[in-house]
Amino acid sequence: MTLWAAYQHFEEDHKGSIELGKLADFAVLSGNPLTMPPCQLSQLQVLQTIKEGVVVYQAP
Repeated sequence: MTLWAAYQHFEEDHKGSIELGKLADFAVLSGNPLTMPPCQLSQLQVLQTIKEGVVVYQAP
């Protein structure tokens, strides 16, 4: 949930940004999808997934 979505749901005190004490769900990718050529997007790999501050997936 992003800042504005958290704000709309009145959850900005514990969601919406990456800060100490807030919940966080995000993925760490092998590259930046915003800067790579579209034809290479399928080559991106998920390196790590974090849910509520806990690593739930770690690539081997």
